[in-house]
Amino acid sequence: MINAIEETNFSNAWYKALQHVLKHGTPLTFGVDKKEAIDSTQVIELTGRAITQVLNGEIHPMSTFKALASYKKEFTYDYLLDYVDKQENEKFDYLYMERLAWVPVEEGCAFDQIHKIKSAIKEQKETQTPSNYCIATTWNKITDGRNNKSSPCLQIIQCRWNQGDLVDIHYMWRSRDLYNAWQANIIALTDMINREVVAPNKCKIARINDYSTSLHIYKSDIEQAKRVNMVWAR
Repeated sequence: MINAIEETNFSNAWYKALQHVLKHGTPLTFGVDKKEAIDSTQVIELTGRAITQVLNGEIHPMSTFKALASYKKEFTYDYLLDYVDKQENEKFDYLYMERLAWVPVEEGCAFDQIHKIKSAIKEQKETQTPSNYCIATTWNKITDGRNNKSSPCLQIIQCRWNQGDLVDIHYMWRSRDLYNAWQANIIALTDMINREVVAPNKCKIARINDYSTSLHIYKSDIEQAKRVNMVWAR
C-alpha cells in the first residue's frame, strides 16, 4: 500500500509519515549488517507554508538531527571543489553534489546536471512551455550496477516550470531513513535547488513531491519515533 500525505506544515508531514510506518509498516531486514526496520512506500507532497519552513531550515523540535548547517554545506559547489581533490580514503561512499554536478564525461571534463536543470527551467520559462525532461540522476551504471552496497539512496530529481513562474520539485528515492534523515534530506536538497536553479531564474517553489519506495524506521529508533508529537502552533 502506498501512503499519500499532503501537508502545508513540514513538521507535521514528518509526524504523519512516522505514524503511518508505526501503524502499517512491514518488518524488514536490511543488507549484510542485518539492520531491522519497519518499512513503507510513501508519497509526501509539501505546499504553502511547508515550502517556507523547508527553505528556512525549520526542523521538528523533537528531531535528533543536530548537524543541519554542516550537512547543508555538503550541497554547495565550494564543498564539492574541495571534496573532489581529497584522497579516496577521505571520501564518503558517495556525495550527492558529486553525483549531480561532477559527472565524468571524459578525462578532465565533467557534466553538471544541476546547471542543465537551471538552463532547462530558463528555456521553459522563456517558451512558456513546461517539460517533463528536466531531470538529474545519481545512479552510476558502472559502479552502482556491480552489486554495490553503497549506491545512492536518492535516485532522481525532476523539476518542472509552471505558469506564474512556479517550479515543482520531485525527489525519488530507493531507500530512506525516515526518523533520522528525512527532514535534513529535504531541507539540504531544496536549499541547493532553490539557490542554484529556482532563484536565479526568478521563480518560486510551488510544490515538493517526495517519493520513497522504502521509507523506514530502524528498530533502534521505534520508541523515540513513538514520542514525536503533532506540531500545532506553527
